[in-house]
Amino acid sequence: MNNTNNKHDVASGTLRGCWQNRQKLQDASKDRQIATRTARRLGGRGRGPEYPEVEARLHLWILDGNAKGLQVKDSYIRLQAQNIYQKLRGPDGPKFDASTGWLARFKKRKQLVSRRQTTTRTLPKDAVHACRDIIQRVQQLFELHQIQPRNIVNMDQVPR
Repeated sequence: MNNTNNKHDVASGTLRGCWQNRQKLQDASKDRQIATRTARRLGGRGRGPEYPEVEARLHLWILDGNAKGLQVKDSYIRLQAQNIYQKLRGPDGPKFDASTGWLARFKKRKQLVSRRQTTTRTLPKDAVHACRDIIQRVQQLFELHQIQPRNIVNMDQVPR
């Protein structure tokens, strides 16, 4: 196994785990429910959060704030996480940063997203005329450059 992990630059523990679970892995690759384009994983939770009580209380705080219609910014979440941690561990406990990396992982675990609140504006009075002008100009460019409909794509959204 040592030659294999050196050849493919894979940790020997990873190879041992795959070898021990080879039958489960083979079964999972044949199962149409599991064998999808997403990452294939066997059951297991991974490492889990380092501070589950902090995260549970913080999650409730966020849900409560959202229910009240309050804007819960990332900076507020990080500050509240530190406050909860200090209440649980005391001021002399080990340091907890609530870093941006921790916050990103917390939000992923709890399936939370941050969205900015936006405002809408009223359309200008000549909006219809402006839209028609743009459409006509684009059609003229298609004709001028002999652009075929099959060469037109929608690029308003970028995959993540």
